[in-house]
Amino acid sequence: MPLCKLERRQVQALVDGWREEGLKPSTIANGLDPLRVVYRHAIHDGEVTVDPTANLRLAAVRGRRTRVAGPAEAVTLLG
Repeated sequence: MPLCKLERRQVQALVDGWREEGLKPSTIANGLDPLRVVYRHAIHDGEVTVDPTANLRLAAVRGRRTRVAGPAEAVTLLG
């Protein structure tokens, strides 16, 4: 599909489908990253004027770390 033909509603439908499949918000955001990069370059190069990945309704990414390795454990893990 030509870049100029993709519409925000189509990208939003993709996001909504991923959400219905149970994908986590961070996985959805990461899945959109390649498309975002393509459109960022296309806009910069003057190939398109509208970014269909902008202003999407996305769930908030609330990442949590379960724990952080201490200095001694980090040395062991890196070794």
